[in-house]
Amino acid sequence: MAVQNEPKKHHWLPQFMMKPWVNENGEMATFIRYPNRVVSKQKSPAAIGYELNLYRVEGAQNPVLFEQTFQQFESRAATLREKMLLKGVDSLSADERHAFASTIMLCANRRPEKIHSKTKIVEAQWQDEVKRIVAGDAPATHTSLELLDAIKKGNAKTLVLEAAIQSAQGFGQNVADLSWRLFDFSNEKLKLVLADRPILAGGTNGKIEWMTLPLTPNTLLIAGKQRSYEEIRFKSEFREALAIDIIGGQFRQCANWVVAVTRDPYSKLASKYMTGPDKPAPQGTL
Repeated sequence: MAVQNEPKKHHWLPQFMMKPWVNENGEMATFIRYPNRVVSKQKSPAAIGYELNLYRVEGAQNPVLFEQTFQQFESRAATLREKMLLKGVDSLSADERHAFASTIMLCANRRPEKIHSKTKIVEAQWQDEVKRIVAGDAPATHTSLELLDAIKKGNAKTLVLEAAIQSAQGFGQNVADLSWRLFDFSNEKLKLVLADRPILAGGTNGKIEWMTLPLTPNTLLIAGKQRSYEEIRFKSEFREALAIDIIGGQFRQCANWVVAVTRDPYSKLASKYMTGPDKPAPQGTL
């Protein structure tokens, strides 16, 4: 069923995450990876980080339900980010921390390559089940008949997207339970950048123990176990070292592009880390 004014551009990296990097013309300095070269272009958030109809489910009563749901998540997360920037992380309630963290963690699961590959896997599993039933190797149980019905309706993508949301909510709670800190780099010469894989995280036994995310060119969110950040917070030389480390990390972990406020002084970093074909995400990258 068609939806009036149905959105076509489905952003897998939310536009609100990129908007702090736009200039007065609404564009960002964008470093884009091509085979054996890196090109710098001016791009708006609307023109990058999307795929047409990525979350559209053909045959569904509302084919763009998931895209509309993601937009609702993003709208609230954008509001919560502004609240954090204005009043600090402690101004967020437990529910608000979970909502923001879940939206951010969803970025890892809604990338095009993950949606497409997981949808194919689910479809293949369903097809195998059909073959087993037809061959008489498996009974036509209630569950298997549901699978057959799901194949007819093309619901593989629905299951994948529902699982992505559930996973993000679980990891979001994990991140929400950590200690959050904001670091201000407004007095530093180097401004933070944002990669198409912007979240760096680590942990053990399926639990996230730390996470970093640039919120703006001047603000970094760090979530981690309870500890003191006072030296980094008050000693400028430590803040500068942290900024360099975060900027380098964004360039190292990118898949295809990185956005910045200006082209310089990031061209050398882009050439160093982005030359060559797409590569798997480094360990700890989401």
